[in-house]
Amino acid sequence: MFALQCSPSVIRAAAAKRSGSNLAVHARAEKKISGDIFQAGGIADTEKALEALQELMKMLKIKRGAVTLCVSPRMLYTTLIRVPKTRRQLAAAVRGELEAVLPVPIETMDVHFTQVRHDEQGLRIAITAVSKDAFGTYQSLLKDAGLTLKGVTTTGLALGNMVKEDSFLLINAEDPEPSIVVFYGGKPVDEHLLSSVAVKNVLSDTKALLDEYAADGMPIQHIAVHGTKELSEKVEDAFTPKKSPKDKREEIEQATTVERLLPNLAKSDLEWGGVIISSLGRGIDIRKGFSRGTMLQYVLMLTFFTAAAYFFWIVGSQQILGIWSDLTSL
Repeated sequence: MFALQCSPSVIRAAAAKRSGSNLAVHARAEKKISGDIFQAGGIADTEKALEALQELMKMLKIKRGAVTLCVSPRMLYTTLIRVPKTRRQLAAAVRGELEAVLPVPIETMDVHFTQVRHDEQGLRIAITAVSKDAFGTYQSLLKDAGLTLKGVTTTGLALGNMVKEDSFLLINAEDPEPSIVVFYGGKPVDEHLLSSVAVKNVLSDTKALLDEYAADGMPIQHIAVHGTKELSEKVEDAFTPKKSPKDKREEIEQATTVERLLPNLAKSDLEWGGVIISSLGRGIDIRKGFSRGTMLQYVLMLTFFTAAAYFFWIVGSQQILGIWSDLTSL
């Protein structure tokens, strides 16, 4: 098993194994490429992409094998949608929220969804979606190269598997497309691309996300950083208050904590961190569970049954059936 990452300027592959707390990298290689092969997260030139991949496989001395594919956050979208429970809003909200976050029509996407929160304000549903066409081009590329696709992820999602906390924010600064990922209840619920890894920009975007989730009743009190020691220290200084003997116990317990991922990697090797962790095989299998029915039908079913439980004692069975009628008529 190895991980493959394709970006506009370079393709990378790495294979690693974990033994207890130790992580051993068995192989890694990269090949610089022209910017016209991979664009906007997809494959622009299939012939050149196959040629570059085959050269990379020769460097690794690999003829066949299983791959976890690290794709761009521009291709694999992870976001949280918020759906109110008011019947009048529910049906329109489901489709409206999905159309607002997905850049292409819903019917052209393969989607994972997970309900992550359910309270008086409504539902929170984590969406992970990938374009069927873009995904198909990668599947064809790997097949032509003699490789088997075992999972799909982004480096940010893969790095999140290293964190022991259930709810946290991960800053993935060492990637061709750096991002911030929010995990809640052990699930990735939001990935935002960073426009810059300048410290000021990273801190600003981090604070905005922490404030957004706190205001929604989903406070995040842990930050994981994949980046330089200097960046990690800046994040810690900005979000971890200095403790003193006078601090109240509850204030200390509510403070934000910060950890740096892969601290033993050399600074020049940080860009490999996400690919190395991805090679452990913890990708998302976006293909499972969608062989029958459309993504929208699955989301509507999830929304309907959760809403039904909430509304049953308020509006009665006839109005619940009316909600289902509204949803299925979208």
